Amino acid sequence: GSDELAADFVKLIDPIRYPAELAETDVREIRRIKARVESERLPRGADPARHVKLGRGGLSDVEWLVQLLQLQHAGKHPDLRTTSTMEA
Repeated sequence: GSDELAADFVKLIDPIRYPAELAETDVREIRRIKARVESERLPRGADPARHVKLGRGGLSDVEWLVQLLQLQHAGKHPDLRTTSTMEA
């Protein structure tokens, strides 16, 4: 497709992707969704305390935290607008 059209689309959706402010109700909903997703993804019988990806402090926690911080702050700090967890 057209690069110009893609740029126009990104400009249109950026205020939705990176809101100026994220309501506390939105943060609670994100945390609720995270808990549900992780409980459904944890393999049956796996010890959540020892699971590297889904356990407490695991890789998934880091990814969710970074993405939440991006939602909260990328509206004011464009450098946070990246798909790379490490860069963010």
